[in-house]
Amino acid sequence: MSEKYIHIDTDNRFLTLHDCIAEKVYLQDGVLVFEFNDGFWIGPEHPDNPYNECLRTDKAKVEFVLENGEEYDAYAWLHVQENPKSRKKTVRDWDLDLFMNKINSGKCAYEFIEHYINTQSPTENLFEGELRGEGKLNFSQCWLRIWATKVKYYWNNVLPDRPW
Repeated sequence: MSEKYIHIDTDNRFLTLHDCIAEKVYLQDGVLVFEFNDGFWIGPEHPDNPYNECLRTDKAKVEFVLENGEEYDAYAWLHVQENPKSRKKTVRDWDLDLFMNKINSGKCAYEFIEHYINTQSPTENLFEGELRGEGKLNFSQCWLRIWATKVKYYWNNVLPDRPW
């Protein structure tokens, strides 16, 4: 059964994923979906935020409608810098299936830190983030590039007791 949401935004001017952790990610009909148990941030300027501060939502999700649908391999790219106990760092390119499997298995979650949009190619979204988990994946830097024709932000309520 699909979760119902009150709000659906297609503009991120007053929304941010900064410091938000995705605990689940999946691909469905050419749409890459991230689910956030602790929601994401809604700025005070958002018309549906009745408070005068940046606050978190309750459970939320974000959908990226991929540029070429089901042929997603070339349109979602991950660059992971693993952080082993030794001083040596290992850099690997992960495919989307490996990324989704690691997150959905509970071995790690993905924390969004920065979001860059290519002004020359507006469908290109680049996220700098970190994998959060145990062992060598904990605090591993992970760049995620998603080519999406549309992004949808789903949420229900602003939580006044969870300020920035």
